[in-house]
Amino acid sequence: MAGFSSVGAAGVKGLSDIGTGVHAQSTSGNGAVARTASATSSALNAQNTGGGPAVTGISGSGDGATGVSSTGVGVRASGKTALSVQGPAVFSRSGTLTIPAGNTSATKTGVALTSASLVLVTAQNDVPGAVVRSAVPHVATASFTVHLAKAVTLGWFIVN
Repeated sequence: MAGFSSVGAAGVKGLSDIGTGVHAQSTSGNGAVARTASATSSALNAQNTGGGPAVTGISGSGDGATGVSSTGVGVRASGKTALSVQGPAVFSRSGTLTIPAGNTSATKTGVALTSASLVLVTAQNDVPGAVVRSAVPHVATASFTVHLAKAVTLGWFIVN
C-alpha cells in the first residue's frame, strides 16, 4: 500500500477512541520512520494527556530506546525528576584506579575529558589515613592524576 503525500497538512493521520490511532509494523525493516528538516520541530512528537508515558520502548533482546546525535545531545531529559533508573546504570567514563604500594599518586590515561569535566574519586577500601588530596584532569592528554596522602585503591567517575 502506498503512503499519502500532503503539502501544508498531515500526510497520515490516525484517530481512535478506544484502540491504536496508527499502527506500523515490519518483519525486516523499520516499523515507522519520522523525519523532518525543521530546525525547531521534532521528527516525532508523542504526547499523552492522560498521565501515562508518551513514549515506551520495549525490546526482547536489544535496547529499549537509543538516542544518537552526531553534533548535539543524544538524549535530553527534563522534569520534576529528570532521570529515574531502576536497575544497574553503566557509564563509559568510570572505573577503578589502583595506586601501587609506596606511591601516593597515579595517572589514568585514555579517558575522554573536556574543560567542563569533573573527576570524582572515592576510596574503595578502608585504609586509615588515606585522604584524596586532589584529582587533576589533563584534557590535552586525555588523562587525570590522583594525589593521595596514603596509597589506596580508588573508584572514579567523570561528569560532564
